[in-house]
Amino acid sequence: MLEIKKKLHGFSKEELVELVAETVRLSKDARAYVSIRLEGETGLQEWVTEAQALIDKEFNPARGFPKLRPATVKKIFTEVNRLGKGTIWPLEIMVFFCETASDYIHYEGDIFENMGDFFTNTFEKVIQLLNKEQTPELFEKYQARLEAVAKKPNCHCWGIQDSLVGSYTELKWVDADEFLVDLNWKKA
Repeated sequence: MLEIKKKLHGFSKEELVELVAETVRLSKDARAYVSIRLEGETGLQEWVTEAQALIDKEFNPARGFPKLRPATVKKIFTEVNRLGKGTIWPLEIMVFFCETASDYIHYEGDIFENMGDFFTNTFEKVIQLLNKEQTPELFEKYQARLEAVAKKPNCHCWGIQDSLVGSYTELKWVDADEFLVDLNWKKA
């Protein structure tokens, strides 16, 4: 890396611009990174919208059957974590994925076991991230959406709803007993 930096310092401004332009033309990842660096939050929001569309396509393709590939979603998570480090967007993408997965199970009645496991693990990670926060502001921003995921009816396949409810009641700002009474569940 140091060697590359030394060589770049020897380039003229025009040569650097041409190098960046060529790199952006050749690599989708470089295009996303440069776009976000140049456009800031707006560029990141556009990328997040594209990422959400890719997640939705795994569950609701325009043609054919759903793919439900955890590897595809993991790749999206990796990218948004890299590009959106230090922002709200990695959490937003995880919550969006959880909403999409719970909607799919609600309407379809089932999901591939590996995607179900990935879904419940992602929901648990969201809960853990929120529990690391010192104040409830971020929880309050996502509370209604997370509660809706945990309460989504017809998500019993593979024990998913039990896992979601268990994770949700671990949130430090949630009264677990009140939540379970609202669901007509008994604490185990």
